Amino acid sequence: MLWEHPIKGVVCDIDGLLLDTEPIFVDAMHEATGYPLSHEFHLRLMGRSGFEAAPWIRDEYGLSYSDEEIIDRIDQALKKRLGNAKLFPGAPGLINGFKTRGIPLALATGSNRINFSTKTNPHKEFFDQFDGVTCGDEVSLGKPNPEIFLKSMKKIGIDDPQNILVFEDAPAGVKCANNAGMPVVMVPDPSLDLEKALAEYDAHPTIILKDLSEFDFNCFKFE
Repeated sequence: MLWEHPIKGVVCDIDGLLLDTEPIFVDAMHEATGYPLSHEFHLRLMGRSGFEAAPWIRDEYGLSYSDEEIIDRIDQALKKRLGNAKLFPGAPGLINGFKTRGIPLALATGSNRINFSTKTNPHKEFFDQFDGVTCGDEVSLGKPNPEIFLKSMKKIGIDDPQNILVFEDAPAGVKCANNAGMPVVMVPDPSLDLEKALAEYDAHPTIILKDLSEFDFNCFKFE
């Protein structure tokens, strides 16, 4: 076993883990700012709320827009594209495995509720399997602050963070799980310099997988 405590609930990130939205975000950022999004800056933005990211975006590109204008420009660009996001191939099988074991499931996303609905509605049957959703506009601080995972935990009726298993793709999300005291399965972007990125956040995944289909349910005890 990779974790000594029983797992009674699961919390999943969405972007880059269940839905292939990262290329969409890169395109939307280019349209909204007029500049290409570097891999390094994209990494810094992962898991952040719009209001946390907006000052960074303004400084990175020397923009004259207010925080609200930056967020609006990105949201408008995203809305044109989010409905085209595809599920990663391993996602349905993973979630079905938890459903057959009776494990409650929650989603934790930095997206606001409108963007969440736009990208998940084309896959409604899949996302209806989740028992709770926490969006970025419901928390005061984005990842790696643990607030979003702790709220998600409460929404599925679990009181002890040690009984929650997190699935993440980003180092900030892994660190968020570390800060919450939760074990975390990481499925990183294959283009990520993983060692460097984890060191930057001092993030420590419990296990790293190439894709969701590699997850072995025997590595954890489920109740």
